Amino acid sequence: KNNIIQYHANSLKDKNLSALHREARGSDTRLSGIISHDIMQWVLSGSIEQQSARIDDVNECLQQVSNQKYSHFIAQDFIKDLMPSSIHDARIQKVVEKTAGLIRGWKRFLDKFEIENIVSEKPLVQKIETHSGIDVFLLARADAIVETVNGHIIVEFKTGSCTHIDDWKEQ
Repeated sequence: KNNIIQYHANSLKDKNLSALHREARGSDTRLSGIISHDIMQWVLSGSIEQQSARIDDVNECLQQVSNQKYSHFIAQDFIKDLMPSSIHDARIQKVVEKTAGLIRGWKRFLDKFEIENIVSEKPLVQKIETHSGIDVFLLARADAIVETVNGHIIVEFKTGSCTHIDDWKEQ
């Protein structure tokens, strides 16, 4: 049973695939959200002490991309397959816009709480019942679990339109 639980928890997101390959058939809006999300996961994968430097790296990259320069290591790692012929390419504009918004929100979050630890892309497994002798589990993956001096906060990044906020509340 433990192997099955671990397999399903790990299969919720295959981190070995780039955002482009995970959502190759998706819309530009969805794809830009996935790329922005992946950039945020890179920011969070560093220690708390590295957060500021990683945020600076992302902001520098976004500035360069806005000026049609794609040599920054973040651009190479996350958007190299989307290199446009023009900054007016909607995919790149959406990546810059969404990533900048996530970074601004994350900086406000960091300023608001005294953070002790951050765990990114944490699989969560909870047994919810037993049905006909078979254990039934709820599987999820939190974008971040933030440990503060006052308790834990679960963070879920959203890059879609605010018109979906009611749908997100349940998540």
